[in-house]
Amino acid sequence: MCYNLLVIMKSKPKPNHGRRNQESRRALLEALKEMLIQHPLSSISIEVVAERAGVSKQTIYRWYHDKSALFIDLYETESVDRLMIPDMGSVEKELNELALQTWRFWRETACGQAFRQLVARCQSNLHASNQLRDDFMPRRRLFVTQILNRAVARGEIENGDCEVFTDLWVGFNWYHLLTNSLNDESIIPTMVSILLSGVMRK
Repeated sequence: MCYNLLVIMKSKPKPNHGRRNQESRRALLEALKEMLIQHPLSSISIEVVAERAGVSKQTIYRWYHDKSALFIDLYETESVDRLMIPDMGSVEKELNELALQTWRFWRETACGQAFRQLVARCQSNLHASNQLRDDFMPRRRLFVTQILNRAVARGEIENGDCEVFTDLWVGFNWYHLLTNSLNDESIIPTMVSILLSGVMRK
């Protein structure tokens, strides 16, 4: 099945109560983005973000259950355009580009660096953990799914192995995220080649 990833990512449920609310949402995300440059996610309260953005606490809690939900909205807003890999005619080229852009986002942006803190928070916060697993991760997997769907349509890979491939893909990339070992990009092509060897048509 093919997915229109851009539509899915940009049409996911978000505050949509008219122009004023969209402006308030943008102010909240910008306030959190600025604060992450100087402060770890764990030290930022949702109330302080609301105050900095000039948005009432009641309004922010109507849109976001907690700080994790607010951060996830920021993370997806900041990363979606960077991780939308165009059709390059080759699954190997596209997966290499996706990994490179993902690693660089994690390494070079305050939002990307704070993502590791969110994952750590999920280990002790059941709601955040469930949100990460059930809401956030399915959407992030779509970046890989889109590339694999194109590869299936081109006859490069077998359709039946895509879910297992995506599990392995996420595991490799998250290992390097969680161990803070994102600098050696030279290992990415080797990883992509090994994973593809299991799904490429002979």
